[in-house]
Amino acid sequence: MIRTAIFTAVLLLSGCDESYDERMERLENAVKTPISSSGDYWIIKGGDFLTDQNFKVGLIFGYGDNELICREMIEVYQKAYRSEKLSCMLAN
Repeated sequence: MIRTAIFTAVLLLSGCDESYDERMERLENAVKTPISSSGDYWIIKGGDFLTDQNFKVGLIFGYGDNELICREMIEVYQKAYRSEKLSCMLAN
C-alpha cells in the first residue's frame, strides 16, 4: 500500500512537460483524500529575503503519527541547515 502511494507520488511529479505549479496541483488533488488515517502533512519551506512565498517541499504519509514524523524530520534538517524556515501543514 505504501509502496503504491510512493510510486503514485513519483509518477505525479515526474511529468517532464509540466511546470512545477502543474505538478503541485496534481499532487494536491491526489492527497485531498487522506492516504493515512492520521492525516497527511506537507513540509513547508518558508520564503527567504527575496520572497515571502512558501513552498511545499515534502509530503509525509504512511506513518502512525504523520505530524510527529513531520516535526521530527524538520528538527533533524534544521540542525544541519539552521537558516531554513520549515513547518508542517495538514494536507487534507
